[in-house]
Amino acid sequence: MRPGYKPPSRKDLGGHLLDSVHKKLTDRVKDRVSGKQVTLMQDGWSDVHNNPVIANSIYCEGEAFFVSAIDAGANKKTASYCTSLAKEAITTVENDFQCTVTSVVTDNEKKMEVMRNNLREDNPSLTVYGCSAHWLNLLGQDITPSAIMGQVVEVNKYFRSHHTPGALLSAIPGSVKPQLPADTRWNSQMTAIETFLKNRPFMIQLLSQNEDDIDQRISNLVLNVGLYNEVKSLYKQLTPIATALNSVQSDDSSLADSCENWLDLLSNDDLQPHRVVVKKWFEKAMTTAHFLANALHPVYRGQKLSSCQLTSVHDLVMKSNPDALPDLLNFTSQCLELPSALSSQSVIESVKPTVWWACLEKSSVVGESLCSVAKAMMKMPSSSASLERIFSNFGVIQTKLRNRLGIQKAAKLVLCYRVLRGSEELDW
Repeated sequence: MRPGYKPPSRKDLGGHLLDSVHKKLTDRVKDRVSGKQVTLMQDGWSDVHNNPVIANSIYCEGEAFFVSAIDAGANKKTASYCTSLAKEAITTVENDFQCTVTSVVTDNEKKMEVMRNNLREDNPSLTVYGCSAHWLNLLGQDITPSAIMGQVVEVNKYFRSHHTPGALLSAIPGSVKPQLPADTRWNSQMTAIETFLKNRPFMIQLLSQNEDDIDQRISNLVLNVGLYNEVKSLYKQLTPIATALNSVQSDDSSLADSCENWLDLLSNDDLQPHRVVVKKWFEKAMTTAHFLANALHPVYRGQKLSSCQLTSVHDLVMKSNPDALPDLLNFTSQCLELPSALSSQSVIESVKPTVWWACLEKSSVVGESLCSVAKAMMKMPSSSASLERIFSNFGVIQTKLRNRLGIQKAAKLVLCYRVLRGSEELDW
């Protein structure tokens, strides 16, 4: 329509135009988080060239905003190196976005656990904890017998990798594609078991009609009633863990929700045979900050916490914010007379905890100290799952076909994609 128009070159698109859009969208993120309390998320992965990359994002009021990606280069990803990067990220975020980093959440590698301890020692007021979704995934793997899982994988892999049996199975109405577990994909072992159970009746039907086309060992495994019963039992035990994992990896899930999910798993009847294992991972995943958040949640109020856990909460508040302790004791013991509008169960369950505490603060029923603590705790996410989803965005942008795309330019494109995807209107 405009023959005289010359479109921007590849150099322009990847140069000053990208920089201009990136700056504008970064300012938009700054407007969203300026003056607020945020959580820093840090995790690492390998890019398309197998180079180690460490990424940072910030979580604020139910939203995750990508901040930066750092090519580790020749540096070893030790605990001290990750600690220095986390400190730099905190300084950068607070200076560039004019917000306050009150907490840090990471995955649960050994070096990241050491890094979290380092951060606690350097800044005791900083709430530092591990990703609950990752802990739950490890719990699921721990209670899954390798022998049973190995046989399920063998059957599923056979029907995925052999053309004729796979095609015959997919042609049966109601069948689903067999899935395989992956260490980097949460709940994937549950999905593998679920597809095995769904497909078993169709596999039996297939064996009766096409016995010569199926390997004899696979036929024996499919027809093994003992294996089927063990897989069904395992599926029943893994279901509450998978449900909790799906809950905590949501962007809306808070530290208090994470604690409530773990407490429910401890008392779950289906998991009683594995109570010792569940308790082991519970103690790894939960911190006093989780218990405090649960105690301050308007729905939970720490009702499922033990006396020992409540004592640790009281000790923490006494040490960090003693003025808030009397109001906390009255709140958890339900001796506090709340305004009728805020004490209604329907209101408590439908209003966000941060909003509920903001309204309670205005009512002057409790002191400002406890309200400040509560609002801060309600804003902390359960997990670093949001950052994992950002890694998926990197995988779409920095591919084998775009193998010359550097990590810094890819990071700019990811930030633009994330911000624009969440915008209903592009107010250029």
